Amino acid sequence: MRPTEELLNMQGFMNTTLELGYDISHSLHYSHLYFSVLKKTLSLLNKAKNQQLQKLQELICNATNLDFITPSNGRENPFEMMSIEKRRNLLFKAYWLLGDWPDRFRELTAKAGLKSKLFTDDFQEIPYWFKSEIINNRIVYAEWRKHYPDFSYGSFKEFAFWRVSKMIQAKDPNLKRGQY
Repeated sequence: MRPTEELLNMQGFMNTTLELGYDISHSLHYSHLYFSVLKKTLSLLNKAKNQQLQKLQELICNATNLDFITPSNGRENPFEMMSIEKRRNLLFKAYWLLGDWPDRFRELTAKAGLKSKLFTDDFQEIPYWFKSEIINNRIVYAEWRKHYPDFSYGSFKEFAFWRVSKMIQAKDPNLKRGQY
């Protein structure tokens, strides 16, 4: 099978990240930290018996037009033991999810209803940029989506305004949306 342009872009990104020692698209992630998050994401996308993780994979499949791979027990079928086609498929999904950081990750994990605990369990040295997103923003964003399901997340500025307005409203519950 000939590689697609998307796969070539992914391989180029990974090669450049390894050669330079950091992620050129964000300039924040050291390569070894990016790859540890990528590995964790791969293991989650391949985890069996978790409906939220399967929902996440379905959302990614719909967005990328890739086939759904039925997750398996990580101990019985680790990533390294999968067929090349399945590894390529799963690797691209994880790479795509971490692309456009953190917006795509926020949106899809919120839609899938994922809990922060899934990302922090068995992850010894969580990179700061990833942990801060999981711990500080994920939970709040999920709450925000519950209250405003039709409002799209456009920018961190809108998100920050929402947080500030909720604090103001908590101090004066008689205020209605738009009065602050």
